[in-house]
Amino acid sequence: MPSFDETSHAFLSACFYRLLKEGGYHDAVRVFRFAVRLYAQERGLRMAQRALRDGRPLDFASYLHYCEWSYTPPIAAAYEGCSSNWEEGDDLCSRVEACPWGDCYLRLGLADGVQDYCADLDTSIARGFNPELRYEMRQQVQDGRALCLHRRCGAAALPSLGAPDPADQLDFGYHCAHLYHAFCGVLASVYGQQEGAALCNKVLELYAERYGQPAVDTLLRLQDQDFSFLPQI
Repeated sequence: MPSFDETSHAFLSACFYRLLKEGGYHDAVRVFRFAVRLYAQERGLRMAQRALRDGRPLDFASYLHYCEWSYTPPIAAAYEGCSSNWEEGDDLCSRVEACPWGDCYLRLGLADGVQDYCADLDTSIARGFNPELRYEMRQQVQDGRALCLHRRCGAAALPSLGAPDPADQLDFGYHCAHLYHAFCGVLASVYGQQEGAALCNKVLELYAERYGQPAVDTLLRLQDQDFSFLPQI
């Protein structure tokens, strides 16, 4: 079985970003950001369904508890100490000074892509989870690093539900497949089925070069999955 992690997930979205920008596609950045929003909102929808299943309110305590992923151990060790949390009044704030997504984009020379990927990601997950939540996010590339500041309004006033249940989390193979199919659906809608498929095939070629054909096969295996609902895999 191929091994997926945060870096392989980041590389996948970066391939779409580079090919869209360098391919001269109209509104490339806006289309990219729309695809990220769709992907993120579907993640939020799944998280909300787990909370509803368990009779939990759709507040920030549940949002944090039903997060769908945790850092893989090697990445957690590599980025230890790169984030911090604090409270400001009723708000819960976080500062992320480095992450594998930002570093992947920066290594590929896609500093603008860091900001275009991160600008709407977390706010869109929150919107999918509950559009009434206020999630504020600021990010910038500074001194060769991607810096993100998060504010979850009202989250500090809520009691923690504890760490996410590993049974509710999904591996990065699933997240990569979701990302790939979200982008392919958007590209087919915006640029037409033939052009969208051609662009997605180029992404698969780049992905196979980096991670091998079995990794590509994993992405394609979930092509009939409806990612708005809890996975049936």
